[in-house]
Amino acid sequence: MPHFAVIRKIQHYDQDQSHLELDLLWQYEAVVTTEVWEALAVWRFYNQRSCMENYIKEGKNYFSIHRIPTPSFAAKEIDLLLKMFDYNRFERLTL
Repeated sequence: MPHFAVIRKIQHYDQDQSHLELDLLWQYEAVVTTEVWEALAVWRFYNQRSCMENYIKEGKNYFSIHRIPTPSFAAKEIDLLLKMFDYNRFERLTL
């Protein structure tokens, strides 16, 4: 049975001027899961995974991890490990 968690967050602005925090500034997130957890625990668990799609997209676009040019499993493993090594090195240098 699915469980729903709705999280309400306020947008904070780091500006010089103060502003009123109206009800219009709230952002809502809804998560549907099979886990029976509190809403905050569900949000913390799934929020960590939110940018994983961007990492996969970067790997496909810049390092061609979706193209492995050999039918051999061992060669595929080595090819993917080398590409992931390059990706990690790239991420480390851009920090």
